Amino acid sequence: IEPTRTEISQVVERRQIESLPISGRLFTDFALLTPAVAAGRTSLQSTFTEFEVTRVSFGGMRDLSNIVTVDGADNINTVTASQRAAPSQEAVSEFRVVNNSFGAEYGRALGGIVNIVTKSGANDWHGSVYDYLRNQATDARSLLQPSPQANTLRQNQFGATLGGPIKRDKTFFFMNYEGQRRAESPTYPAALVANLAAINRAKAYLGLAPENLDILKTADRDNGFIKVDHQLNDRHRLSVRYNVEDARD
Repeated sequence: IEPTRTEISQVVERRQIESLPISGRLFTDFALLTPAVAAGRTSLQSTFTEFEVTRVSFGGMRDLSNIVTVDGADNINTVTASQRAAPSQEAVSEFRVVNNSFGAEYGRALGGIVNIVTKSGANDWHGSVYDYLRNQATDARSLLQPSPQANTLRQNQFGATLGGPIKRDKTFFFMNYEGQRRAESPTYPAALVANLAAINRAKAYLGLAPENLDILKTADRDNGFIKVDHQLNDRHRLSVRYNVEDARD
């Protein structure tokens, strides 16, 4: 209970981020658990591919009208109005979804606010190595891809984290690397698949290349994150954070 706040918001804590299953490990998908929040148009003006960015709509507003912050700093691309590259799920401590009645520290949003808080190091050393795998051998065939359509799915997300002290009780660091390698068969309308031979004959007559339905959608990503915290005194802390993402499709 926070009696001094008037905003309508919900905090997604570390326990939920680490425990709840999520396809693609896009932790911001948990914002959809908040009342009046729905999925937006994920592929419209996104900085990266649809595998990388979650677009949400607050109360029916455009998904371009939101603000996403990381540790309080603006994380919105000023050209596309979509969020920039976010830290991976392993580097996030918690995030708050604010529907309306924003506090004075927020602004420039007609929709809602997503404020992400990243992890920090501590006096004890902590680290992890992880790998998440999805494959058509273990996943059921999609209803949108009935036989004999191709049903290829290869998704591998791997990485490691390390955090600890640089100077005990004073300076700490946390870093994370995560890579993703994904390939998936596109979904085609039944009319195209059923008439593929006739379409290719018509294209050959016109001198055009035939349709190739075996091309895969791919999304390869490398995400690096490092954060250094220095405790100036009991009331103030200085943080320096660097996040880089290389995303290609």
